[in-house]
Amino acid sequence: MSLMLQHQRTVREQKQAGQDVAPSAPASSAIGPAPAGLIGTQQLAALLDKALAVDLAKLKEVRSREGKADLKDGLLEKYAGYVTRLQDSGQRHDLLGWFLVWLFDTGKLGRAVAHGLWCVAHGVTLPDRFARDLPTFVADAILEWAEAEVEAGRTPEPYFTQIFAPADGLCGTPWNLPDEVTAKFYRLRGLWLLEDGKPELAAEALEVALDMGAKVKTALAQARKKVS
Repeated sequence: MSLMLQHQRTVREQKQAGQDVAPSAPASSAIGPAPAGLIGTQQLAALLDKALAVDLAKLKEVRSREGKADLKDGLLEKYAGYVTRLQDSGQRHDLLGWFLVWLFDTGKLGRAVAHGLWCVAHGVTLPDRFARDLPTFVADAILEWAEAEVEAGRTPEPYFTQIFAPADGLCGTPWNLPDEVTAKFYRLRGLWLLEDGKPELAAEALEVALDMGAKVKTALAQARKKVS
């Protein structure tokens, strides 16, 4: 189970038990301000490089999942204003990618999807240590979450459709995703529609998934049987 799902499960269990959710770990010390203009842009990049190096080292030292999630909550608070400044100025920095990763890891799906869509639209990349490109990272994260929601009998909306739209390649700005990732979207869409009592739409989605290599023959047969 990923850090995101583990953190969400812990928070959900605490709420169900009537417990207060533990506060986030205190954020690291604030970054000093940088002036506007070209010099300010260069200084901000240098300040962020230094601060990120320190905070990433601290994260590496924390071994527990919840400890990491708490620290990331603090980092999200610390860096939120700098992310806005980078977005407004059009400046690129690894912080934009790290911010996305931390949003997903701490289960902040609404903010994560919004930031992820912005990053893809503006050509932001993940830090070099990540093997996947940013659109695939976002797609995989939403698929993992959505599958857990469907299996638990909950709706994966609205986040599933927000990412399915560019993932299916039919929207105005389709993402360049591996076929196996797109197939997973169609597979999950089909399973969800089948569970939701819409076998005809489910069959259509599952047929696409099957054509793309997904293992959905049993589910597709069930959907077709309910249609006929």
